[in-house]
Amino acid sequence: MEEDISLGGPAGADNPNNAGSGVSLGSDAPALDAAASSGDEWGEALSEENRTLVKNKGWQGPDDALKSYRELDEYRGRSVALPGDQATDDDWKSFRQKLGMPQAADAYEFTTDEGLDDAGLTSLKGLFHSAELDQRQAKALYRGLSQTFDDAQQAADDAEAKQLTEAKEHARAALTEAWGKEGGETFKRNTEMARRAVDVLGGNGLFEELRQLGAISDDNQILSPVLAKALADAGNLLFAEDGLIEGGDGLAVNPFADATLNLTAQGQLVQSDPTRARMLIQAANKRPENYGLSSNSHL
Repeated sequence: MEEDISLGGPAGADNPNNAGSGVSLGSDAPALDAAASSGDEWGEALSEENRTLVKNKGWQGPDDALKSYRELDEYRGRSVALPGDQATDDDWKSFRQKLGMPQAADAYEFTTDEGLDDAGLTSLKGLFHSAELDQRQAKALYRGLSQTFDDAQQAADDAEAKQLTEAKEHARAALTEAWGKEGGETFKRNTEMARRAVDVLGGNGLFEELRQLGAISDDNQILSPVLAKALADAGNLLFAEDGLIEGGDGLAVNPFADATLNLTAQGQLVQSDPTRARMLIQAANKRPENYGLSSNSHL
């Protein structure tokens, strides 16, 4: 019996005796093509090393491999190589510039609400540029420094406010102990005498000097009880009524006042105690220069 060779459909389907003996190139051909193009078959012609790579990458065909290569090539075009061990300062500078470091220090950009004045900002930009920071690094560092400065300033302000409050309380306690309760006649009189003494002895200039020295607060509160008592004593001396002054030995007359004028006493006082003489002359609404004394006052 001759073997049946068919180039068409399953000729042996009607002939059970021919089962397995026919060779078909018809309906079975697509299966062979699929096998030839499968992921398991296409890389068989590659070297063992490349076959291992194909397997590890999970590439199902040449298209997958080419796609991966294309993505790698695109990434390499955007990448920046880290300078090697033999790199020069210029190499590193070029590398930093590729990462975003500006060409010049003044090219750094910060928003206007982030802190320093122009001089400080220029100095800081120069420092950032010498450190070869890119824009994002410089901005982050600047914000951090600004916050640190703000926190430090707030802490200093809080400490100053606390110190001021404590100084006011201390002065109030010392003066109420010496002059009686606030609002009392003695307290009010001594406070007024201290104010008048400042007016006579130096006026606004002396007042501002006392403020800068911390003896008086910005809201005109007394911070130095010792100085306040000294000024009150001077005021009581300067503005004693009817030409009378309070001295260590009780009441005495002001030899410079018109009502109690005494030329001999004037001369003696100018020679023995020019500071006291100056205050008495001013209390009498006269000029110390007319008596050979300077108008500069000293407590």
